[in-house]
Amino acid sequence: MSIVRSSVHAKWVVGKVIGTAMIKTAKVRATRLVLDPYLLKYFNKRKTYFAHDALQQCSVGDIVLLRALPVPRSK
Repeated sequence: MSIVRSSVHAKWVVGKVIGTAMIKTAKVRATRLVLDPYLLKYFNKRKTYFAHDALQQCSVGDIVLLRALPVPRSK
């Protein structure tokens, strides 16, 4: 009996597709709110991910759900 385990340290990220110019790859921007401890004000912090899109079905403006791995990888 084999048990398939997913990555324990992976986190789910919701982002917006900002580019599809590369073959089988979508560029996704994820935004999250971060509290500034001095100003006590929230600011948007953005991070860009490259997602594998094998079927090339994403288009610019789509909202996608990604599983972010702890170690950044490029194709």
